[in-house]
Amino acid sequence: MPTLIKLEKQYFPHDLGARGDENVVALICEYGMAGYGLYWCLVEKLYEADGHLEANYKLLAFDLRVDAAMIKAVIEKSKLFKVKNGKFFSESVLRRLEIRRNKSAKASMSAKAKWEKEDHENNGFRQFWKAYPNQTGPDAALAAWLEKKPPLDRCLKSLAWQVNQEKWKEDNGRWIPKPETYIREGRWKDIPSGHEEATCPKCGNTGILKKGHKGKVTCSKCGYEDIRQ
Repeated sequence: MPTLIKLEKQYFPHDLGARGDENVVALICEYGMAGYGLYWCLVEKLYEADGHLEANYKLLAFDLRVDAAMIKAVIEKSKLFKVKNGKFFSESVLRRLEIRRNKSAKASMSAKAKWEKEDHENNGFRQFWKAYPNQTGPDAALAAWLEKKPPLDRCLKSLAWQVNQEKWKEDNGRWIPKPETYIREGRWKDIPSGHEEATCPKCGNTGILKKGHKGKVTCSKCGYEDIRQ
């Protein structure tokens, strides 16, 4: 079954009264229904090419299996198309493509707003889920996430090093805990070997530092700077 995206690319609006347009009537009078069919073939190709095509009549004739002179006449004399800078187009097609783009942009913005709203309500669960390497049991994981309310930033920072652990890489990820387990056991609080947990004296934010670190330390939350001797 075709996807929605493929269907959108295959479809273009076709006015029911198109053949009553005076320019279309003149085209049919001059070239018959063969000219009318050629007109719609060219319109289809313009939709496929996002509105503009090279005015290469020989190539178009080969593609559509018609005489190049007829294609040139339909494009240049029917008043249904325009030629500029070596390309031909239809103002009607361009107008409809712009309407389609605007609808697509609005739909995309609406979907993004909905996603952001849901993610905010779920305390950033989608971002955690996207980063987590063992995506099993999403409903149970979400329930645990909403119950425990783990700090998203800390989870993402922990996952950044946890996914590179040898243990998690063994046996095709067999030892990676289920996301529900990871959340309920507070595994985001794990500390990598050779590191220690550090707390910002100003805002209480916790982070991880290498053991024995000396020099400037900057809190990722409030920006407070401390010097370790």
